Amino acid sequence: MNSSEEWQWDLVRELAHMWQLNPGPVVEAALDRDVQPRQVIEGYTRTLRFVRLNGTEAASAAPLLELDARPPGILDARVVLQDDVWIDIFRRPHRVCRMSSEYARAVIALLQTRAPELFVLAEPNGDLNEWLETTPLMAALRDRLGHEPRGPVGSAKTDPLEVREGISLLDLSEGSSQ
Repeated sequence: MNSSEEWQWDLVRELAHMWQLNPGPVVEAALDRDVQPRQVIEGYTRTLRFVRLNGTEAASAAPLLELDARPPGILDARVVLQDDVWIDIFRRPHRVCRMSSEYARAVIALLQTRAPELFVLAEPNGDLNEWLETTPLMAALRDRLGHEPRGPVGSAKTDPLEVREGISLLDLSEGSSQ
């Protein structure tokens, strides 16, 4: 890593801290996926611009697919309430119908691992496994895979996407319009 990249990673860490996020997961995910620090910085910059132009209240009430309203490192829990896209740690949308099977399985593993947190935020009645499997996103992912066998919630052994401590979740009830 050269000195220019080092300072860019330092800036990524500072920007994450500014948003009260743990920078570790974002940096690790970027390094794992060969995402350049400038790309992560651009994500934070887009969010700063959105907040400057629209205010913090508009950012917190923004629809799920207003990707610039939230910084990299946020897992918006509302993502499970729709069936069209997955939004990754860098706030990039991925259409479920265009995902590779491997990526769809990785998203399912992430959702299974994070299900207890999502469940608490959603405050549904009933069983955690049942709730997760009936969310629109999980149903779409299962359809994409042709209904491959299901593992129990929390059983994911690997975490190829962003299952790391410190990734923030947004409440399902917060600005739940899409």
